[in-house]
Amino acid sequence: MPSYKDEKTGKWYCQFYYKDWTGKNRHKVKRGFIKKRDADAWENNFKNKEQASDITLGFLVEEFKQHLKIQLELKVIKQKTYRSKISNMINNILPYFPDTILVKNIAIKDINAWLLKLKNKKSRTHPTKTLASSTILQTKSLLSNIFDFAIANFGLKFNPTKASEKIKYSSNDERAHMWTLEEYAKFYSHLNNEKFKLIFNIIFFAGSRIGEVLALTPSQISHDELAIKFTYNSDTDSLEEPKTKSSVRTINIPEFLYIQIQSYISKLYNIKDNERIFDLKYGQVYYKLVTSYKILNLPKISPHNLRHSYASIFYSASKDITAVSAQLGHSNPKITLQIYTHMIPKENKLAVKKYENIIKDSKLLSLEPPTIEIEKK
Repeated sequence: MPSYKDEKTGKWYCQFYYKDWTGKNRHKVKRGFIKKRDADAWENNFKNKEQASDITLGFLVEEFKQHLKIQLELKVIKQKTYRSKISNMINNILPYFPDTILVKNIAIKDINAWLLKLKNKKSRTHPTKTLASSTILQTKSLLSNIFDFAIANFGLKFNPTKASEKIKYSSNDERAHMWTLEEYAKFYSHLNNEKFKLIFNIIFFAGSRIGEVLALTPSQISHDELAIKFTYNSDTDSLEEPKTKSSVRTINIPEFLYIQIQSYISKLYNIKDNERIFDLKYGQVYYKLVTSYKILNLPKISPHNLRHSYASIFYSASKDITAVSAQLGHSNPKITLQIYTHMIPKENKLAVKKYENIIKDSKLLSLEPPTIEIEKK
C-alpha cells in the first residue's frame, strides 16, 4: 500500500495489512516519518521481516549453506572448514530438530535438551566413547552462528543458544601431549624410509605443522631457515595459503636438519624449485606414525602433537616463550602459553630450586629447621 501524508503534522505514515504466522490478516499503522521514502522503506522492511521470521529450520540451514559457499569462494574460510561445518550440521544438528519447525519457536529449553543428547551421543570414530566436549562446544557455536545469520538476514529476534546452559571443556583424548627425546629417538631408529625420517625430523626439530612440511619446495630451503609460505591440502591435492598471517614465517633450523634436507633433495631426479619435496598425503604420514608407535609400545601421539615436543625442548633451551611462539607461527605468545602450559610446571620447579640455591649460597639466613621440643608427660 502507498504511504500517506498527515496534513495536521506534515509527516508521513504507512498503513497496510499483512498475514501473521497463523495466517490471520493483521492491520499495521506506523506514523512520524519525515520523508515518504522512509515510510515506504519501513513498510517493506516490516513485511520482509514478518514473513522471514516464519522460516523453518530446514530452510534456514539451506540458506546458511549457501552463505558458507560464498565465504569459501571469497576465501573467508578454507575448504576444510567448509566441509567440517557442513558435516557437523548434517550429523549433529539436523537429526535433532524437525526440518519444519519454525526457527522463532526454538526455545532455550530445546537447545538444552539438544545439548544433553549430544553429551550422550556415541562418537563415530570411537564407538565406546561419547562425543568430546570440544565437539559439542564447536557444534553449539555453529548453531549459534546459524541463529545469528537468521537475525542478520531474516529478522529473527533472539538467539536461544546464547542463553542456554554452559558446557565445560574436558578432554577424553588419551594421546600423549609430547614425546621425550628418548621416545622420539626410539621411534626414529625404527623408521627404515629416508622420506619418513626427514618428514618427522622437520616436525620434531623445527616445529612445523604436517601440512607445512608436505608443502615444502626446494625454493623454501636456505642454509639455516625454512620459509613457510603454504600448507598442503591432501583432500584437494593443492597448496593453500596458511590459515593465519602469523603462520607465514621463517623457521630457524639446526644445521644437521638442513644437511639432511639437502641430502634428500639431491637424490630427487630433476626436481624444480617450485615442486613439492614430499609426494605424500596426510593419511600416509599419520598411518606410519600410528603403526610405528603401536609396534614400539610408545605413548599414542599425533603428528601435530610432535610440535608440542619441539616446543617443550626449544623452550627448555631458550627460556624464551616469544621465540617459541615465533617458531611455531602463533600470532601471540599468550596463545603459546595457553597451548603449552603443561611445560611450565617442570620449569617452575627448576626455577624454585635455583631460587632456593641462591638463598642458601648467600648464607644470610639460617635455613636449619627449628628444633621442636616435645613436652614429656
